[in-house]
Amino acid sequence: TLLYTIKFEARCSPLYCLESHGVAGKKKMSKKRVSYFYDPEVGNFHYGANHPMKPHRLALTHDLVIGYGLYRKMSVFRPCRATDQEMCKFHSVDYVDFLQRISPHNIQGFSSLCNKFNVGDDCPAFSGLFDFCSIYTG
Repeated sequence: TLLYTIKFEARCSPLYCLESHGVAGKKKMSKKRVSYFYDPEVGNFHYGANHPMKPHRLALTHDLVIGYGLYRKMSVFRPCRATDQEMCKFHSVDYVDFLQRISPHNIQGFSSLCNKFNVGDDCPAFSGLFDFCSIYTG
């Protein structure tokens, strides 16, 4: 695919990169540049047959960004994966631990935690859930 035709600029970065554009005799101004974060593995996950979100669509969107040359007008980054410790800065330890342990194969043993953390039809437990969260939040 065209994924490998671009060079990712960095693994982690701020949301916006500022470029300075100088004009002779005038003060330099900064222009916001769109930053685009993409990890090719994000398209390998599936929420389930009945769920409308298909992470595979993110891979298709990426192909469009490459195909239309939009990446030339953006700063492109491959995000770092968030560690469990980093996730715990924003979520409870219980929730992060739950994400690491839950799977479609053991969901029956987590029914009370599924209710507590709102995991169900709209927010399903799927294979690789923690890995997906790590990629997506990194």
